Amino acid sequence: MAQRQIAPYADRMRFFADGAEVFPGVTAVHLPGHTPGHCGYLIASGGASLLIWGDTIHLPEVQVPRPEVTIAFDVDPAQAAATRRRVFDMVATEGTHVAGCHVHFPGTAHLAREGGGYRLYPDAWSQVL
Repeated sequence: MAQRQIAPYADRMRFFADGAEVFPGVTAVHLPGHTPGHCGYLIASGGASLLIWGDTIHLPEVQVPRPEVTIAFDVDPAQAAATRRRVFDMVATEGTHVAGCHVHFPGTAHLAREGGGYRLYPDAWSQVL
């Protein structure tokens, strides 16, 4: 099914490896365990950075404080948990903003270590008209 879906785009596809710059200022980050080829994108500008981490988490209230908790959709649960812990450690250490499918509104946050796990701090929402 996947091959059929991407066939119309085959002549425009470009494969990349972990750590490759896919666009200026945008680096691919391999995030194995959830689905084959699961990756994120680290966007950096000046001293700020944002990791769009896709499906690294699914239920933040559970998986952020307990990164070892997996979900049925993880094709390799042990690898997904190890990836989550590695990514959490990286963004907490470096102060990187995060964004992803299951990060609650407004959709971006910071992560900090708390106890034996982590805590997610959603960024403040500011509506500018």
